[in-house]
Amino acid sequence: MSANEKELRASQKAERKANAAAEQDKKDRRFRRNAIIVIAILVVLIVFALVVNSNLFYTKSTALTIGGTKYSPAETSYFYRSTYNNIYQNLYSQLGDYVSMAIDTSKPLDEQVYPYSDGDEEITWADQIKQTAQEDMVRITSLYDAAVKAGRTLTADEKASIDSEIQDMREYASGNGYSDLNKFLTAYFGKGMNVDLYKSLRERISLASAYATELEDSFSYTPEQLSAYYDEHAAEYDTYYYYTYPVNSSDSAFEGLEGDELAARMHEAAQKIADATTDFESMTAAVRDYTGENTVLSIAYNTVDNIGQTYKDWVTDPARQKNDVAVFDIEGTSYVVLYDEFCHNDYHPANFRHILVKAVPDEDGNYTDEALETAKAKAEALLDTWKANPTVENFEEMAKLNSEDSGSTGNGGLYTDVTKHQMVPGVDAFLFDGTHTVGDSGVVFGESSAYTGYHVMYYDGQAELSYADTLADTALREADFDEAYKAMSASYAIKEGSGMRFVSVL
Repeated sequence: MSANEKELRASQKAERKANAAAEQDKKDRRFRRNAIIVIAILVVLIVFALVVNSNLFYTKSTALTIGGTKYSPAETSYFYRSTYNNIYQNLYSQLGDYVSMAIDTSKPLDEQVYPYSDGDEEITWADQIKQTAQEDMVRITSLYDAAVKAGRTLTADEKASIDSEIQDMREYASGNGYSDLNKFLTAYFGKGMNVDLYKSLRERISLASAYATELEDSFSYTPEQLSAYYDEHAAEYDTYYYYTYPVNSSDSAFEGLEGDELAARMHEAAQKIADATTDFESMTAAVRDYTGENTVLSIAYNTVDNIGQTYKDWVTDPARQKNDVAVFDIEGTSYVVLYDEFCHNDYHPANFRHILVKAVPDEDGNYTDEALETAKAKAEALLDTWKANPTVENFEEMAKLNSEDSGSTGNGGLYTDVTKHQMVPGVDAFLFDGTHTVGDSGVVFGESSAYTGYHVMYYDGQAELSYADTLADTALREADFDEAYKAMSASYAIKEGSGMRFVSVL
């Protein structure tokens, strides 16, 4: 091999090595570039996950803008969930275990039709809750802004009330297995909610509510204005009082009967009760004879448009007198109706304190004469004890210690602004017989579906306004407040932001 050939081969070998090295370097650079890209993507994904899990989107983004106020997804979720919870609790109080017929917690809200819509358009529960929550947010935002503009701030008592509420929630959360209140608030109101955010919302709502109350209270009306309003709307407020007892075709006494024979037997039973009725007490006795039970009748009170059509004309007849009684038949029912009174509401609501002494029923749920006498004797003894020191302060203390009415023991047995027939007949007669002045006392019998017993009574005066004037004042005040609120909130448009995708009712 010549020298030239050796040099050529060496040159070619060197070139191949150089080319291989260049190709390897190119591959290495491509690998490093791809690795950097992959790492960058991973970093972005990790950061995104950290941001999502850190609640940043729930607290820093904007879900709704109302007027000039921005609400985060966490704040908006608070209103949505509060609205849902309030609606559910109200329905449950009305329907009990049948609440799922109205709203089913096991199904998504946007798949359930809202059953109470006034219009023809079908909407879902999700739509209704969203609408109601946003209306509340507009109301709170506009009233809060007006309060701030007016220089209104939370009082020390109002702040203390919020602090007390939070402390109660803290104890409730701890008692239900939550390690801290933040975790409970997140579970209840959604991601992003914490104690500080919850407190700020409660302060905003409290200030808005206080300002609304003060605004409504700021309106005033003359006696002439109140009288004129009531007279103009008397048909909406004048009240008819009466008792009814339905004899139903489902009663065991009519088992197996049909048609005319059933109707005749129902009418006969109802007429027997009516024939024995001369007043409320005798009607009660007649009904108990018929049922064989300790039935307690409740008075009906309705305006003219709300009286049952079956006996409406009879009840509203101007010639009707107290204790008039009649029987009315419709398919499946015969009604015994006892007329009590027509009321133009020109009386003054009453204030009173009482001590309730319940009679003890026997094992069958009946009240023996002995049990009634025992309860009456105890009530009279309490009255005698009070008369040894007949002050309102002494009565208040005795009520706290002795009354069996759990609804009033905390405030010394006090009820205020009590309207006619709001209480059981014995108490009602004491309050509205027109003879009592402040400090008058006595013992009266009372019974309802919940108890039978005696009331030690202390008459504590009456409301300044008649009930008619109170109804007129309330209506005028609400109308003026609505007008003021309408003007106040007119510019508060609702605008959805990108954070709405983080808001949910549940």
